[in-house]
Amino acid sequence: MRSKKSDKISFQLVSITTDEFATFKENYDPEKKGFEINLGLDIRVNDDQMIVGMFTRIIFEQKSKPVLLLKSGCHFQLDPAFWESQTTDSMLNLPVDLLTHFLVIAVGTARGIVHAKKPAWLSDILVPTLNVSTMIKEDIQFNLQELEEAL
Repeated sequence: MRSKKSDKISFQLVSITTDEFATFKENYDPEKKGFEINLGLDIRVNDDQMIVGMFTRIIFEQKSKPVLLLKSGCHFQLDPAFWESQTTDSMLNLPVDLLTHFLVIAVGTARGIVHAKKPAWLSDILVPTLNVSTMIKEDIQFNLQELEEAL
């Protein structure tokens, strides 16, 4: 059920969520230049609405302590014909290339959220360009009968 690289996959970005945004001024050292940046991801699906949620967690740290935390999500609605073509026996197969594309969009969206919400004392903070091409290593399958939560 793997789609070919040349296949066009129709999708629409239907919503963006900021699930958590926090800053920790007590952990910030203005004398220390730079931050360690940790990026995590979570992928969820909603079978009823044919939506894939790509959620990122970005933490800026200094001295192993968080200075800024952002959890955000991009919700992509897939074309019904593509969704059906990727579903067999209640298993949805999402291609690695599509998921990586969604991750690139989600990280770029997180960059904009940080830019818009950061306080003045973090004026120099910026989510840099990140190579996310190796974070998702293969197609991911979801058992549609075992999905617990909606997006």
